[in-house]
Amino acid sequence: MNKSILGTASLYAGGSLVTQAIGFFSQIILMRNLTLSDYGYYGLSFEVLILLQMVVGGAFRNFYLQSFRNDKADLNSLTIYQFFNGSLYIAVFSVFLYFLYGVNWLISLSLTVSFVLTSFALPLQTKMLAENRRTILIIKDIVTALLALLTIWLSLKIFRLPVEKVVMVQLLPAVIVAFTYMLLYQKDLFVWLKINKILLYAKLRYEKVLISFIFVFLVNSLHNKLGVLYIKHFSNLSVLALYLAAFKFINPTLFIQTSLVSAYMPKFVSDVNFKFDKKIFFTFFIPGFAIVVFLYLLFPYLISLLGLSHYQNVYPLIKVGSWFILIVFIYGPLSNYIAVIGGQHFILLANIFAFLFYMISACIFGFFFENQRMALSITFCFVIAECIICILYFFYLIKKKIEISFYFFFSSLIVMILCSLTYLQIISLTTFK
Repeated sequence: MNKSILGTASLYAGGSLVTQAIGFFSQIILMRNLTLSDYGYYGLSFEVLILLQMVVGGAFRNFYLQSFRNDKADLNSLTIYQFFNGSLYIAVFSVFLYFLYGVNWLISLSLTVSFVLTSFALPLQTKMLAENRRTILIIKDIVTALLALLTIWLSLKIFRLPVEKVVMVQLLPAVIVAFTYMLLYQKDLFVWLKINKILLYAKLRYEKVLISFIFVFLVNSLHNKLGVLYIKHFSNLSVLALYLAAFKFINPTLFIQTSLVSAYMPKFVSDVNFKFDKKIFFTFFIPGFAIVVFLYLLFPYLISLLGLSHYQNVYPLIKVGSWFILIVFIYGPLSNYIAVIGGQHFILLANIFAFLFYMISACIFGFFFENQRMALSITFCFVIAECIICILYFFYLIKKKIEISFYFFFSSLIVMILCSLTYLQIISLTTFK
């Protein structure tokens, strides 16, 4: 990796590392002070919010980004558009998700209102992203994470609130920061606001490209969240807590992969003859493999160090789920490159195929197992589905005559084999329930 790419990756990684570290510490406080069942309840509530942000938030962000690049709208008009149209999409999608996940009405209402309020700042954040004002966005994420950490500490340590109120209070920092940023960086909105302009942009409009974005994000998100939904309906909150806890240790490590991809993105755009050679492969493979080894060997010591002895049963899920980290590191550059060269349709088809495989296999395994074995089996199916995506991306680039190392294909097969052997070894233990 050359120095410029390394420097860019380090910049992205630095800001993300601070945010992830604060968020991880927040989760440790929650895990240490809540019962397994309460942590499952807390995690389920925020899984719904995360899904809302991924699907509706992600779709509107891409829609606004496209608008700014095409100079089709100004910031203030898009903010009014978000106020009316965005709020409607959030409300409709929220009803669907809360029915699907079975979250109680008070938590559901709190999550919906908080996301509607924070979404008003989405056009501003998107404009900053389009203008490459990443430092401001990084600071915003860090401030939000710090306030969330403070809120969690006060809720649990000082006021000792029940888990339902912890969830609701936890929603406040994001709302406060969003409105603060609008006051700081979008002051003209409040001068610009006039009845005639509000009425001009307040119409509910159908945008075909926005619906397309929502569909793409929905398929990708359900693929990642199917396990939570399945365990919620066919097991109990304690098992769900273990499943969520495993991915609280797994997912934060992916910021390294995201930083590497962000650093390579300009080359994906500008280099018409980009090659996925051995050098590119090992740039992504080595850090991913190092993280897998670390979690696989040292997780029990990490749990003890953090004072989370009642989460020792997470270790089998970590052993299987950690292979997800490696496969995402491997196919991350492939998926982003395919998106850059106009292969969004194939990405959608590949994810639909993997989702159907994941859903069917999870149902089959879920029929034979229950509780922790069910969670382990779902995790295993998820990793295998991710490996299938990687293989599909490899052959797509071969078909497009893009030079790509065989290592990308061979490593996917190796991950499938190692994950399968790990799963079979754990599931065969009579002590593992």
